[in-house]
Amino acid sequence: MTIKFDAQQFDALERVAEKIFRSGVCPPDVKNADAAFAVMLAGAEMGFGPMQSIRSISLVKGKVSLNADAQIAMCTRAPEVCEYFRLSESTAERATFVTQRRGHPAPVELTWTFEQAKAADLVKSSTWKAHPAAMLRARCGAALARAVYPDLVAGVYDPDEADEIRRADPELPRQLGAAAPDPLAHFRERVTTAATSTELVALVLSLPAAQRA
Repeated sequence: MTIKFDAQQFDALERVAEKIFRSGVCPPDVKNADAAFAVMLAGAEMGFGPMQSIRSISLVKGKVSLNADAQIAMCTRAPEVCEYFRLSESTAERATFVTQRRGHPAPVELTWTFEQAKAADLVKSSTWKAHPAAMLRARCGAALARAVYPDLVAGVYDPDEADEIRRADPELPRQLGAAAPDPLAHFRERVTTAATSTELVALVLSLPAAQRA
């Protein structure tokens, strides 16, 4: 398990993260330069530039959260794997995407409906109420990308799905840097299951500063 950076590139990314964080362009959940660095490192591993990473990625409990547009882009920029990835229907009631993986006998189509989202208790947020069509597209596109192209987007979640992780896990800190019960024991347990260097970086950043040192 190695990070695809030499020491000089790693240091350069740290400096860029500090400057980007000080610029004020980071989203609210990126609360310090360390978090910006982790987001940018995750993006670099997926082939994204620093600003594209800041716009598209967040880290939740060691999981990479990548918006649906970026997930679909990861598929379509690999034409040797993905022949096409198309939106075929989009309304406030339903969204449908269809994609064809090269070498597979038939395209795969997936539909997400507002009734599905309602049954999953997703539609109470102001974003779902104001932009149901966009939220359905995001859910549907991200789910289809993971179903057909797990080799390209494995372990990546849509931000709305990441919110579900937050709500479902009472141990997850509400604010970056807040301590969870017995954090070192929880940290050691999660290290043993980390699958990528991105997850390891996120795990370290999840510790309070004193314990991280």
